[in-house]
Amino acid sequence: RQMPAAFLRRGQTPTFSTLTTGTTGTPTALFFTAQEMATYVALAAISFLLQGAISDEDIVQVSTSARALLGNGVFMGACQRVGALVYQTGIIEPAQTLALLAEPRAIPGKKARPSILMTYPSYLGKLIETGQRLGYGPADFGIERIILGGEIVTAGIKRRCAALFGPVTIHEGYGISEAWPVGGTLCEQGHLHFD
Repeated sequence: RQMPAAFLRRGQTPTFSTLTTGTTGTPTALFFTAQEMATYVALAAISFLLQGAISDEDIVQVSTSARALLGNGVFMGACQRVGALVYQTGIIEPAQTLALLAEPRAIPGKKARPSILMTYPSYLGKLIETGQRLGYGPADFGIERIILGGEIVTAGIKRRCAALFGPVTIHEGYGISEAWPVGGTLCEQGHLHFD
């Protein structure tokens, strides 16, 4: 942490820097070149295409911390490479997030409503509680897949999620900035797989 420049690639000039969001105490600074960032976006796009997780017809809402620049930037760049429409709301009041997810869209070549939500399990829990309190149900949304990361997903969250959004596919991922771009995806049996 005291010597972040010691981890720069020799002979390369960094063009992007970010701080870790999950570090206890002082965040760790990380640096990347433009070529590295472009490569990460391309690899993520290939991964999402191979998994069938994102298509060019999708509308993707990113409800994660605006400070998570590395993960958000690579994810959003991959969505754009695939051809999906992507936008970031950040962590806002759950009622606002739900209203955006329920909002009909009339965008040529895209689904009628947001079809993918990327967020954290704890925030999804807040969305579920707020949605039930406000009387939302599966007919109000077009969500098909929810991409979760940063925290452990419980069986209870998954069960309650289906009551609000219907039979959605949940993709669970794991990654840490310090080991970027190594990240994993949990399969249905709970095994961590690395693309």
